[in-house]
Amino acid sequence: YDLTVSDRTLAMQQYQQIAPSPEVALQSLQAFLSEADIQLLSQSAIQSISVESMTRTLRQGEAGVIDGIRAARLLWPFQLSNIHMPVDIWQGQSDKIVPAAIADYLVDSLPNAEGHYIDHAGHFMIYSHWRKILEGLS
Repeated sequence: YDLTVSDRTLAMQQYQQIAPSPEVALQSLQAFLSEADIQLLSQSAIQSISVESMTRTLRQGEAGVIDGIRAARLLWPFQLSNIHMPVDIWQGQSDKIVPAAIADYLVDSLPNAEGHYIDHAGHFMIYSHWRKILEGLS
């Protein structure tokens, strides 16, 4: 479950780059975003929410970045096959940060998972599709 030395080094580098200015980090992230994400982040309210989210993550120091790398590497201290409750996996088809293959893997690995793939949506699709996502919870 622990990260390699190179992953820990990456986490520290990312933390040092992001921590001084989440606003600048969000701007630099745009080079890796889909057009759908860029359009969403052009809205000042969504920019504010995203910066606040990054700021909260960074309050944990590098631990927040390390948790993100663990999640991205699928390094979890449990087996997905042991999760038997219903799970909805939401994936923007235009997400350039988390590829659809990750959602596919989760849907295939979780016994009661349902995948929801949204065309023309990216990594930040929660901001444009939150109603649809919440409807599934009721």
